[in-house]
Amino acid sequence: MKMAELRAALTDAGLVSVATLQVAGNVVFDEALSGVDDPAKLVRETVRRRFGHDLAVIVRSHDDLTDAMRRHPFLDDAAPSRVSIAFLDEPPSPELAATVDHDRFEVERFAVSGAEIFLCHPDGQGTSKLTLAWLERRLSVVGTARNVNTINKLIEMTTPT
Repeated sequence: MKMAELRAALTDAGLVSVATLQVAGNVVFDEALSGVDDPAKLVRETVRRRFGHDLAVIVRSHDDLTDAMRRHPFLDDAAPSRVSIAFLDEPPSPELAATVDHDRFEVERFAVSGAEIFLCHPDGQGTSKLTLAWLERRLSVVGTARNVNTINKLIEMTTPT
C-alpha cells in the first residue's frame, strides 16, 4: 500500500496529524487529539477494510520509544543500523523468556525486557539466524522490529512542540 493512501485512510478513520516514515508502515499521529480509545484496533481495522491486509499493529507513544532507547543494552556495541528493538504486542511470559537459548548465536545478542526485545547484529541481519520470526515463535508473541536509526527518526517526529 502507498503511504499517502494509508495516511488518508487513517485520517478518514479519525486519527489527527497523521504522518508516515519510510514504506514499512511507520505511522505517527497525535493520540491526544485523536481521542481514540484503542488506536491499534482502529489502525488494524482500517487497513483490513481499506486495503485488504490483516496486519498486526503495534503502537508506542513518544515516551515509550524514548524509554526503550534508554533501556537498550547494546546501543554502543554496533552501528545504529545493526542495533534494533522489536516492539511486542505484549510481554512474553517469564517462563518462555527463560527458555530461549542466548548461546545459540555466535555474535548476535538479544535481551527481553517487558514488551521489547533488544537486538544486536554486529555483522548485519541479512544472514543472521536471530530473526524476529524465530523469537516470536519461541516467545508466543507478535512484534515489529525497527533499527535505532528509524527509532530515532520516530522519536524526532513525535517530540512535542
